[in-house]
Amino acid sequence: MSWLIVAALVLASCGEVVPGEQEEEEEPVGEQEEEEEEEEPVGEQEEEEEVPVAGEPQYGGTFSFFTEWGYEDPVSFDSHFSLKGHSTTIWNNPYLEHIVVGDIEKYGPRGNNEFAFQLMEHMPDEYLGGELAESWEVTTNPLTFTFHIRRGVMWTGNDYIGMEPRELTAYDVAFSEQRIMARPGIGVTYDWVNSITATDRYTVVWDLNKYYAHWTWRLGPGWSCAIMTPETVEAGAADWRNAVGTGPFILTSYVPGSGATYERNPNYWGTTTINGKEYQLPFIDKLIYPIIPDESTAIAALRTGKLDWWPRVKLVYEDTLANTSPDLIKEKWLSGRVQYVTFNRIDSQYFSNLNIRRAMMIATDFDAICQLIYKGGVVHSWPLGPGVPGYTPLEELPASARELYTYDVAKAKQMLADEGYPDGFKIEIEFGPQVPEALDIVTMLTDMWSKVGVEVSLKPLEPAALSASGSARAYKDIQGVGIYTVVSPFTVLARWRSDTLNSRFSEGEPFDAMYWQASATVDIAERNALIKEMAIACLEDAADIPFANPYNLTCYWPWVKNYYGEIDTGYYKATPMIKRLWIDQDLKAEMGY
Repeated sequence: MSWLIVAALVLASCGEVVPGEQEEEEEPVGEQEEEEEEEEPVGEQEEEEEVPVAGEPQYGGTFSFFTEWGYEDPVSFDSHFSLKGHSTTIWNNPYLEHIVVGDIEKYGPRGNNEFAFQLMEHMPDEYLGGELAESWEVTTNPLTFTFHIRRGVMWTGNDYIGMEPRELTAYDVAFSEQRIMARPGIGVTYDWVNSITATDRYTVVWDLNKYYAHWTWRLGPGWSCAIMTPETVEAGAADWRNAVGTGPFILTSYVPGSGATYERNPNYWGTTTINGKEYQLPFIDKLIYPIIPDESTAIAALRTGKLDWWPRVKLVYEDTLANTSPDLIKEKWLSGRVQYVTFNRIDSQYFSNLNIRRAMMIATDFDAICQLIYKGGVVHSWPLGPGVPGYTPLEELPASARELYTYDVAKAKQMLADEGYPDGFKIEIEFGPQVPEALDIVTMLTDMWSKVGVEVSLKPLEPAALSASGSARAYKDIQGVGIYTVVSPFTVLARWRSDTLNSRFSEGEPFDAMYWQASATVDIAERNALIKEMAIACLEDAADIPFANPYNLTCYWPWVKNYYGEIDTGYYKATPMIKRLWIDQDLKAEMGY
């Protein structure tokens, strides 16, 4: 169900939202868009590119997927309470499911093509569809979310813990969500929820005291939000052998330092329709999540066909992969991860001055860093990146914000002189080895800023010391290089709230009010307008110097069929794509793999 539809109807009726009614109204628009795309040359080209995935789906085969956290072992298989919930979530995804996820069949390239599903870690709620919930609605008086759980969805059972297969119920969902909210240290993030209750076998009601636009991150397809059975919790959810799920795969093996193996769930509830015919999912028999700590070893595995799909390959490997593996399919997408350096805008002698911070940005050659460090990307992606609701392209920014990305040594030098520093000044940059590009970046900054009279002293620190300095804001002038994912508006913009660590705004009340107003806004268009305004204000504050949003490659082999370039449907949730893929066994054999 489209969340945009929900919001519109909520405001119109101030009552229940019925998903079916608006969907019928939207269908002619989708049909018109598809007809227009067919008339365009681009559309014809896309159809030609899709020819290799056409044909009859095949069952069977083994599929190897290198995940975002495939370089290390999960510390636990209990994502609700894991010390690394972000990592554990990825290992859970093949067998645990969420109440809602991104709907790739309706909104993605295989549907109406409204959304590419290439924002890793975040899913705008207007592109959500049901997973364990087949539908849901919102009421405003009282304020509730009501989720209708699919009938006939089965827990797989687990002989190791003596659990027989049984049907998933609303009571399981309510139990799991209550457990999520009980995670130590983060209970305050659920202060918008009064209660979550199963009102019957297939209905779960969230009773809310306020609307919270970031609900998808906390209880939807976000990290650590998968629905877990009470039997697994009782047996010990951290142990992989106790795993029970409703998903398309069953966790059958985990070897530390080697990886995890998942086998096809023969009783999975999901189906898909291809060329007018319905198929039971998943297609593949076995899914492997390998653990490969060394990047060069992972690249070698990709080159030799031992990895079937790796969605986040650095762009620097594009040419070598083209030379060594010309048949490998490589498609670019924006990573959403932006590296930056941070001003001590509160205590620094110089950088408490906004005009000096702006001068330093204008004295930074962003295009040069983009090309030399990242080999390509989108220069302006801060604090939100392209494709994110509320993002403003560079050419549409106000002149005062656009100016920050215009490299102009003479202007920057004059701005420093206007603030009383015609000869510049001396500063210190702390940085650490945890970001491989950090030394190259701060070295380039040292050279660029010398042209406006700013002399830089570099202070390398070990990761622990760097983190401690940042947490206490003990760095003198600038700390770098950090990394932030610029895809989730309320996560990123929270960095500027006055109640957060190292708040970017020293007087945060006006921004705070706008942030919480946006968070409580049901109407998506109205909310996105507020997000857009906040993002521009944050950029103009020049609290950080952000670098390019670099391209990544999603790389897969031609024998991987029915894949359309999607990257994520929630929080590193590739399972909706994986369960729809099939392996062309004959083609793979012909290619010698």
